[in-house]
Amino acid sequence: MNREKAFTFYLLAISLLGMIFAFIVTFRYGAGLATDGARYLSTAENLINGHGFIEYLGVPLTQFPPLYSILIAIVGSVTRADVFVIAQYLNILTFGLTIWLAGKFFRNLFPDNLLYAYVGSGVFVTSVSLLRMASNILSDLLFLALSIVFLIVSTNFIESPSRRNLLTLGLLCAASPLLRYAGLTHILTASVIILLIHRSEWLKGILRAGIFGLLTSLPTLLWIYFHNYLQTGILFGTRLPPNPQGNLETTIEKAVHWFVPYSVTDRIPEWLIIVLLLLVLITGNRIADWRNWGRRIVNSKFLPNLIFLFLYVNVLIFNVSYSEVRWRFMDRIHIILLPSLLAIGVVTFRELLPFYLRRFSTRTLQTAALIVFVLWLAYPLNGIQETLRSAYHNGETSEYNIYNTRAQYESGIREFVESLTMTPEDKVYSNYEPVAWFYSRRTILKLPQGPVNPEPPDPDEVLKNYPDWPGDDGAGYVIWMKELGFKEYVLSPEQLASKANFELLFFSKQGDVYRITPK
Repeated sequence: MNREKAFTFYLLAISLLGMIFAFIVTFRYGAGLATDGARYLSTAENLINGHGFIEYLGVPLTQFPPLYSILIAIVGSVTRADVFVIAQYLNILTFGLTIWLAGKFFRNLFPDNLLYAYVGSGVFVTSVSLLRMASNILSDLLFLALSIVFLIVSTNFIESPSRRNLLTLGLLCAASPLLRYAGLTHILTASVIILLIHRSEWLKGILRAGIFGLLTSLPTLLWIYFHNYLQTGILFGTRLPPNPQGNLETTIEKAVHWFVPYSVTDRIPEWLIIVLLLLVLITGNRIADWRNWGRRIVNSKFLPNLIFLFLYVNVLIFNVSYSEVRWRFMDRIHIILLPSLLAIGVVTFRELLPFYLRRFSTRTLQTAALIVFVLWLAYPLNGIQETLRSAYHNGETSEYNIYNTRAQYESGIREFVESLTMTPEDKVYSNYEPVAWFYSRRTILKLPQGPVNPEPPDPDEVLKNYPDWPGDDGAGYVIWMKELGFKEYVLSPEQLASKANFELLFFSKQGDVYRITPK
C-alpha cells in the first residue's frame, strides 16, 4: 500500500471515528439545543410548512442568515423527517466531513511531508470543542467546513488564476455569508487576493477585486435589505456592543486552551506562555531566518490563511459581543481560526526552528515532534473520554445545551405538551420561548416582563405596560419552566393572576403547564 492510499484510509477512519463520537453524545436524548438552534429549527419548519423565514416568536429571522435553515428544510421536505433529527445527523456528518477536509487541507499545504497532514487531522478529530459543536444544533461546524474548502480553493486560485477557479471561489464566497454573516471575511480575503494577483496593474486589480466583492456579496446584501431591513428595520439582528480589549484577551485565552490545559494556565498565565514562545523564536533565529519565514508565509499556500486569520481576528475583537463569548466554553465562534492558526503555526515551527536544534537530523526532529504530539494527545483524549462517558448516561452535557437536558427529557413536559389537543386559536406562552417551541412546535408568545435585570421586577409596575394583556382572544396554554433560572424578569402565573385564570394541568420539578383563560 502506497503512502497516499494509507493516508486516505487513515482520513476515512478518523472521520468515521469523529462521527461515532458525535453519535454517542447525541443518541440517547438527541442533540443539544439552545436559543440559536431553536431559531434555525423553527425557521426550517416554517419553511417546510410554507410560512416563510419566520422563527419561533412569529417574527422574521434576522439574527442569522438563512442557508442553514434552508438546508434543513430541503432535507425535511424530501424525507419528511423531523427538523430536530435532521439537524442532529447533519452535524454528525459535517463533523466527519470537517475532519476529512482538514486532512486534505494540510496535505495540500505541506505536499513534501505527510506527517503534518496526519497531525493536523488528528488535532481535529480529538478536539473537544469541535465535538461539542457537532453535538449541538449550531451552524458553526458547517461554516468551519466551508472555511476550509475556501482556504483550499483560494490557494488553488493563486497558483492557477483560471476562470474555473475564480468561479468556484466566487460561488463559495457568495454562499458563505448566507450561512454565517462572518462569511463576509471570505469575500474580503478573496478580494485582497485578487488585488495582490494584479498588483502590477493596480487599477485593474482594484476594479476586478471590487467587482468580485460586489457580485459575491450581492445575495447577502439583498437578503439583509429586503428581508431584514424592510420588514424589521434591523440589518444583522440585535447584538450587544463589543468590548475590544476583553474580546482580544478572551480570543487569546481560547486559542491557547485548544492546546494547553487549564491546569497549566492556572499556574502559568496565557500571556507568559506566548512571551516565552516569542523569546525562544527571537533568540534562536537570525534576521535571515525571519526573512525566509516572511517570504514563506506570503507564498501561494499560506497567504490565504494569513489574510483570513488577520481579518477574522479583527471580527472577533471589534464585532463580537463580549458578554456572550467571555465564558470559557464559548469558543464555537473562535475555533473557525483553527485551520489557519495551525497552518501558520506549523510553517513557523519549520522556518524558525531554533539554531541549537538544527544540528539534529530531520528524521530525528520529526520523530521527536511525533512523540511530543502523541504525549500531547493525552490532553484532548481525556476530554473526549470524559465527554463520552458523561453523555452515555446524561446525553449532551455541555454548556451549549440549555433546552434538551436529561432532566428536561425525563420530566415528561414534552410528552404532555405533545398530547394536548390545541386548536388553531389557542395561544402558547412561555418564560423560555425556545424550549416551549421545541415542545409544542407552535408560535410562542412572550409573557409580560420587566427590564432585563437580575432583580425581580415589581409586578404592578410591569403590568402598567400591558393594560390589555392577554386580550379577549388570549386563551391557550402557558409552559412555565422553573429550573433554567436566568429570566427572573418574566412575571409568573401567580403574579399574572389579576389578568387571567391559570389552571394547572401538569406539574414537575422542571416546569409546569397551565391552561390560561382571560378574565
